[in-house]
Amino acid sequence: FIYFVLLNNYSFNKEIFLLNLDRRKYLKLHLVEASAKYIAPIIFYYIFQTLESLVLGIALGYLISFSLLTANLTSYPFKFQINPLNLKNYYRYAYPVIFTAVFSWGISFSDRYFIDYFVNVQQVAIYAILAQVAGFGSLLGQVYGMYVNPIVYKTYEEDKKKAFLLLNLFIRNLIFVFIFLICIVISLPAKVFTTLIEESVISNTLYYYTLMILVLSSLLAVLQNCYAMYFVLQKKLHVITYAYMVGFIVNLVGNFYIKDYGIIAAAISTITAFIVVNLIQFYYVRKIVRSNVC
Repeated sequence: FIYFVLLNNYSFNKEIFLLNLDRRKYLKLHLVEASAKYIAPIIFYYIFQTLESLVLGIALGYLISFSLLTANLTSYPFKFQINPLNLKNYYRYAYPVIFTAVFSWGISFSDRYFIDYFVNVQQVAIYAILAQVAGFGSLLGQVYGMYVNPIVYKTYEEDKKKAFLLLNLFIRNLIFVFIFLICIVISLPAKVFTTLIEESVISNTLYYYTLMILVLSSLLAVLQNCYAMYFVLQKKLHVITYAYMVGFIVNLVGNFYIKDYGIIAAAISTITAFIVVNLIQFYYVRKIVRSNVC
């Protein structure tokens, strides 16, 4: 509970620096958040070797991050103000985000409950640490968003056609980068990962393949966020919700195979869900590009 409170407050307040074009501080806060989300829990798990230590590492990491964020917010005075008209407009535009967040959470975290129910808590801990390590791929998505999104927004205000062509180019280049990274990760010897994961875990073929699948899932999650920019610009957020709803259903069905195949089934159901989300978004992106560019 403490982790989710800190996470939501941190994610919301750090956007203040982006809106004020203070990119240097925004980048620093992103790096701090990455440490809280990935490095801290891995270190705690490496030391104590328990599921509780993993959760404690995330919570303490975000607590330190939020303290640093609060210190940086002193130059932006807090003001509580309720504007009914703005709230109405916010809800009208952003209500699909609420459902998207629920389905996104389901795809990313519901498998832990299935693993606990069908297998045991120890497997939950192993799967959680594998997912934590694989999540490093999302750091590339954060860097991409900080660089690309402001450029696309500015270009869209001046020339919509040019903005979509530019976004196409950025995503195409990102896909090539992903292919390059995937080749590197696959070619790395398993022992490289022992710096972050216990050797007894990573030496297990089932767990190693689970990690590889989760790495691919992480990159696909970044890719679908990039596709989502099209729908943000067109104010068609309901498409993202629809894609995630279908992906969540696919993931939910796949999680029932955990009983027979273990945690690798959870990884496969996750990557399958993100493949579905990307395919649905790509289908609608093609329609948007054709209507705005051609």
